[in-house]
Amino acid sequence: MSTATLAHSTPQRLVVECRGGSLARAEGRTPAPDDQGDLEMTRWTALIDDTAARDRTTPVTAVFFGGANLITGYRLYYLLRYAKRAGLSDVTLLTDGGFWIDEATAWLMESDVDRIAVVAAGAADGIEVLIASLESTCAAAGRSRPEVVRVSPGEVHADRTINWRGEES
Repeated sequence: MSTATLAHSTPQRLVVECRGGSLARAEGRTPAPDDQGDLEMTRWTALIDDTAARDRTTPVTAVFFGGANLITGYRLYYLLRYAKRAGLSDVTLLTDGGFWIDEATAWLMESDVDRIAVVAAGAADGIEVLIASLESTCAAAGRSRPEVVRVSPGEVHADRTINWRGEES
């Protein structure tokens, strides 16, 4: 796994917090006590549809921390897959890997996400093993794996940031 910065020179980079508290954690802060919940799928689809209609090369980052359960992980798969099927060419998942149960390896491959950025501070236990599993699963399926990078808290920069409530900040 390489180390990278997610700042791009492309204008209008969009960062969307898919789970409450994820932006705070990505910035190295403790989430507020009332910072719980998930972004509504209707808000995600509206943001993605609007972005794809404007410029399919706009980099989009989905920020998702925690949530190591089947329902949450599968929901994340739908979010990522929707963005790729909308024609976006640069979709990143920024995460701590806490959602990554065994089934998520196949979901990540099938979502066609371009990049997985793992925040080094607070990354889930066993993340390196899960990344290796993704690599071998993609190789066995004859598919290229997403680029996997390690980032430090606070390295995400965007022109537009949408929180999990669907509000632009």
